[in-house]
Amino acid sequence: MFKIYKKVVVVNASDPNKRLEANAHGITPETGTFSLSNLLTIPAMIIGGLVSIIFFSAFFVLLLIPAGILSYKAWRLFKNAQQTKVADSLEAEYTVIKDETDKY
Repeated sequence: MFKIYKKVVVVNASDPNKRLEANAHGITPETGTFSLSNLLTIPAMIIGGLVSIIFFSAFFVLLLIPAGILSYKAWRLFKNAQQTKVADSLEAEYTVIKDETDKY
């Protein structure tokens, strides 16, 4: 799966006219053009970044939609429980001492 290449570069300080080969960067000395793999590297990295963004977003959508639904249901249950609690707390017992509504 992985290939390991060993490259040794010898620099001779006594001969200043020698240069490193341009082949190390994918440029052939005869034509001066880039190889196909080097031309496709940047577009492949951009496409890989975009695809990873899409998959990352889809992953969070798959997580957040059910979490949103469950939290809405929990909030609704909490609100209903709070309303029934308020309704129950308003009940009170009282005694009528004097009734003056029957005078008419």
